[in-house]
Amino acid sequence: MDRKLKKLLELYDQDPDIIKRALPSGAGFDNPDSYIIEKDDNTLIITGQYHKMNDVGYYVGWHHFKLLVFDSPIHGMDIKYLSEPEDFIEFHDTDYVLDEIYSALDDLIESYSSNNIIVRTEKVAYISGETVYSDVLERLDQLWSFESLTQGKNIYSVEKIKSKIIEDDEDDTNETTRIRIEKLIFKLECEGYKYFVFD
Repeated sequence: MDRKLKKLLELYDQDPDIIKRALPSGAGFDNPDSYIIEKDDNTLIITGQYHKMNDVGYYVGWHHFKLLVFDSPIHGMDIKYLSEPEDFIEFHDTDYVLDEIYSALDDLIESYSSNNIIVRTEKVAYISGETVYSDVLERLDQLWSFESLTQGKNIYSVEKIKSKIIEDDEDDTNETTRIRIEKLIFKLECEGYKYFVFD
């Protein structure tokens, strides 16, 4: 498998929302939450919808699409319609949909390769390390981080930390440390952050 598709599948394994948030939104495309991303062996299936317009610029309904992202020995990855939609003949922008989705995925992979993936696609909290207890920093490093994915800093997933420490009854985190981490995660969730970095 080419490295380009491999990187995309790695991102899916980390968090499918990373791919979802990178896909087109606006200019006809629905909001990112409407996409459905599925992994099938060494391919990705992307389901979404595009708001069709007539010749005078009025919206005239949805074009529903299901796309297959697959390995390509020439381009590293390719994309096509998995099945022919009901409006395939009358809808003249199928190439536009394919081009926009492909371009978004390609940009995502390039960003991933240049170590900016999380900062580019998600809202990240930057927290001064001096304001956090040392036991919290140490425990988080032991449990979960995307090591040095941006600017040499570890990036932590709010969801992963929450499931690992707060929701896991068998986790052996010290009780005081657990409470401190719970407060930190609760504050980040309330403010809408999905990832955080210690400056």
